[in-house]
Amino acid sequence: MQRGEAVHAGEARCQRHEENRPAGAATGGVPPVAGLAAPPSSRWVDNTMQASERVPPGGVLVQRVMVVDDHEIVLSGLVALLSEHQELQVLHAVASADECLRLLHSGAKPALVVADLILGKGLDGIQLTKGIKVHDPMLPVLVLSGRDEALFAERAIDAGASGYVMKDEAVERLFEAMEAALAGHIWVSPAMRERLLPATLAERAGSMAIGDDLRDVVDELRRGNRTPLGIARARGRSRHEVETQIESLRRHLQLPSRASLFLFVDVMSP
Repeated sequence: MQRGEAVHAGEARCQRHEENRPAGAATGGVPPVAGLAAPPSSRWVDNTMQASERVPPGGVLVQRVMVVDDHEIVLSGLVALLSEHQELQVLHAVASADECLRLLHSGAKPALVVADLILGKGLDGIQLTKGIKVHDPMLPVLVLSGRDEALFAERAIDAGASGYVMKDEAVERLFEAMEAALAGHIWVSPAMRERLLPATLAERAGSMAIGDDLRDVVDELRRGNRTPLGIARARGRSRHEVETQIESLRRHLQLPSRASLFLFVDVMSP
């Protein structure tokens, strides 16, 4: 799929792929995504445990994904697109934030949640991100949307999301974002990154020493634990204390927002 084609065109793409595949053949022939293993000739999925916990001899790490979108066509197309890559498995595809949270609370263990920003009735994608982070602060969430990233990306990152991907981005960008999120990093478009963290601000922040009193907060942010509640749980502190430390760190580094702080810490040298 070429740059600029919408993500939800994946359904038609996968349908063509299925029609051209010889009967009985395993899924294959999909170009490898940068940083992800090329699709094997056959799929391995352990249905009794989280796929990321074990890799069979000669197998490929399978990352389980939960997809949330209230438009059936878009949801089906996204599932079809992700299913073309055998190192990914769609664990659940649901139409609402409530259903996503219900599954998580009942024991579902995806390695990543990909959620639309606008979900009709109930919680939106940013509110869903906050709910997921209360349940599991380390579970990465990508917000996928057709709405302008200039208006919503910062709010998503501030809520703890691992990225904001526009639906009119090239499909390769979606897989790049998923790869980054699964590795504990944050993905936004280059234009959005420059908007949130201009190079001059990043350079200035990088020249400032961080005291020991804030080092453990930095360590938690670096490992992908980006909510005050998550850090409070990990470090045995009150949420209010962590909120104060995050704000102190932001001001010390002279960064304009919490989202810019998260982006800076994500790429800062150890």
